[in-house]
Amino acid sequence: MYPLTVKAAYAYVRKAIDELTSTEDIGMLIEPDSVDLHRLVEGFLVEAVVKTHSLAPVLALEGEDAKQGEDYSIELEDGVVTISMLTPVLKVLSVKCSDSDYILSDLIPENSAEGRKQLNQYVRGTYDDPRLVLLKKTNGDHKPILKYYTTNETDVEEVSFDIEYIPYPELMEGVVMIAPRMEYAVLNQIVAMVLDSYKEVDLAERFRAKSKEYMEG
Repeated sequence: MYPLTVKAAYAYVRKAIDELTSTEDIGMLIEPDSVDLHRLVEGFLVEAVVKTHSLAPVLALEGEDAKQGEDYSIELEDGVVTISMLTPVLKVLSVKCSDSDYILSDLIPENSAEGRKQLNQYVRGTYDDPRLVLLKKTNGDHKPILKYYTTNETDVEEVSFDIEYIPYPELMEGVVMIAPRMEYAVLNQIVAMVLDSYKEVDLAERFRAKSKEYMEG
C-alpha cells in the first residue's frame, strides 16, 4: 500500500485549479492558499479513495495479505468454510484455499440465483470449481462475511487461505493508504469533487473521466 498525504493531494488540486484559471474562460475559482480548499481536500480524501478503489478492476489493485486470526477467522461445516473478516475491508481482491488451484476474485451476492444455488450440495461449488459468496450479514462495519464452497478438508485445522484485500481507508496524521497504482485516480477524483462543490460541473466531469482512465489503465 502507498501513503498519500493531505499535503500532496492539496498541492495537486491547487495546481490543477491554477491551470484551469489560466486556460479556461473562467474567473479565479478559489483564492490562492485558501484554507477552505485545504479543508475540502482533507474532507474528500477518504471518500475519493473509496470511490476509486471500489470501481477499479481487481487486476489494477495491489492490497495486503490477510493473516488468519488477526485479519480473519474461519469456521468449517460440511465442507463449507465461513470466512469472517475481523478488520475493516474496502474490497476483497482474491481468495485461494489451500486445497485448490483456483484463485477467486468474483464475489457472488448471497441473494442472487448463483448464490442460492450454493445451498444445494449437489450443484454447489467444489474444491476444483469453487465459489465465493458474499453474505448480507456482516461482522461489523466494513467487515464482510464470506462463504467458500467447498473444500475437501474435514478438519478446520487443515484449512488455510491466501486472502488479499484493500483495507478500508482511514485518515491518520494526514496520511491515507491507497493501492500504489491508484494515486492519480484518487487525485483526479478529488479535483472533480472540489470542482463539484464550486458548481463547476462540466470541469468536474473532465477530471472524473481522467480518474477513470487511471483506474482502468
